[in-house]
Amino acid sequence: MEEILKFLTANPTFYMAIINEGKPKVTPNGFFMEFEEKLYFAVNDSKPAYELLKKNPYFEVCVASKDNEWIILSGKAIFDLRDEVKAHAHEVDHHIDNLDKPGAPNLTAFYVAEGTCTFYSLTTTPRTITL
Repeated sequence: MEEILKFLTANPTFYMAIINEGKPKVTPNGFFMEFEEKLYFAVNDSKPAYELLKKNPYFEVCVASKDNEWIILSGKAIFDLRDEVKAHAHEVDHHIDNLDKPGAPNLTAFYVAEGTCTFYSLTTTPRTITL
């Protein structure tokens, strides 16, 4: 997990692929955190990604570095609506503080289940970590 978090921290914009009526839909994202030994991502409940993940929770995340390395992380989104998850998310990333206020969209966190993360580069053999 530490290696995945390090890569995401060094390359904070990633792209999440989700399914929309049987076709892939890619959306940029930048929120991730570790909580209770699980990798979490989040979506805004006013965006289409939220409804799409509720219909089909399987997704992939791809992020690349400037050094021609990249990861593809696949898994199943398990939404976690507990207050302590949301509180930890606000501790980790103050950019989301404008969410979760009256009249504002809600941050909806989910952890990765059934996950794998494969590290790639142009010069090495891919290697996979199971989450």
